[in-house]
Order: sequence, then structure tokens, then C-alpha cells
Amino acid sequence: MLAIKQLLLPNEPDDAHSIANALWLYNDITERITIGVCNGIGKAFNG
Repeated sequence: MLAIKQLLLPNEPDDAHSIANALWLYNDITERITIGVCNGIGKAFNG
């Protein structure tokens, strides 16, 4: 979790609030990437 926090929020302190923000941001980013990939696959197969 600290690695994700350091990657996404390098200037924030290592407290619970910053880690929670980084995890929320990481989950949001991965969800958006997943949606984009699924939409791309759907377009590829449906033309």
C-alpha cells in the first residue's frame, strides 16, 4: 500500500488518510482502464 501511495501521491505524508486517498485513486484508475479495455474489445468484435 505504501508503494502505491508513493507512486500516486509522493509529496503526501505516510498517514492513513493519504494511503486511503491513494488506494481510492488507484482503484478509480484501474476501473477506468478496465472499462476502456472492455469498450475497445467490444468495438473490435462488433465493428
